[in-house]
Amino acid sequence: MTCSILWAALLLPALTFGQQIRFPPTPDEDPVKGLNENCFLSAYGHPTEQDQQLFIQTLRPYVDSIAKANALPPSAIMAMTILESGFGFTRTGYYANNLFGIKVFTTDTVQAFVLKGQPDENNGKNIRIIRRTDKGQFIYDETIRTDNRYIKFSTRQNCVRYLTNTLLQKPRYKPAQVKYQNNLKKGMDEQEAALIYAYDIAQAGYNHKGGAYYRSAIEKVIKKYKI
Repeated sequence: MTCSILWAALLLPALTFGQQIRFPPTPDEDPVKGLNENCFLSAYGHPTEQDQQLFIQTLRPYVDSIAKANALPPSAIMAMTILESGFGFTRTGYYANNLFGIKVFTTDTVQAFVLKGQPDENNGKNIRIIRRTDKGQFIYDETIRTDNRYIKFSTRQNCVRYLTNTLLQKPRYKPAQVKYQNNLKKGMDEQEAALIYAYDIAQAGYNHKGGAYYRSAIEKVIKKYKI
C-alpha cells in the first residue's frame, strides 16, 4: 500500500470506497424507529473485514511509534482505538476522527462535533426535552447542551496524539504509566503489563465500567486481531 493511500485513509471522513454510510437512527432522525442509544452504534454494514484491515494497517505503525515515545503500551493503545471507535465507524469516529469519544464541554456547535440524540449524561443540567416519542425516547433541544460535544480532529493520527500526549498524561493516569514501565523493568510480559495498564486507567476513571471490564475488553481485542 502506497504512502498516499495510507495518508488518505486517515483523513476525515473515513474512506468508504463509494459506499453510502448510514447509521442506526436516533429519535430526531426517525421518531418511530429511532433510539437514543443508537447514537453510539457503528454504521450499517461496517466495519467490514476490509475496513478492519485498512484501519489496523494505517494506524498501527503510528500508534506503535507514539505510544513508545510516551512510555505507554502500544498494544493497549491500538486496542483502544479499535474498541472505542468501531474501527472508525462510530459517528464520532467517522465524522470527527474522534476515536476515543473525547469530550469538550461547550455549547459550541461549530468547532465541536454534536452527537445528536445522545442520552442525557449531565443529570438534566442544560438539557431541554422537546418531546418524547411513542417508544419513550427523547428528542432534545441540542442548542444548549454541553454533555454531547466531542473534539473534532483533522486526522485520526492527531486524535491518537492527543490521547497519548495530553489525556493519558494527566495526573490521574500517571501512576498507571509508571506502574507499566516498572512492570516491564521487572521482566513482566508486555501484554500482561499492557492489560494491567488498561485496568488501572479504567479504575482511575477512563472507563465508567471499571477496571475488570476494560481489561477484559482490551484483552479480547488484542488476542482477536493479534496486536
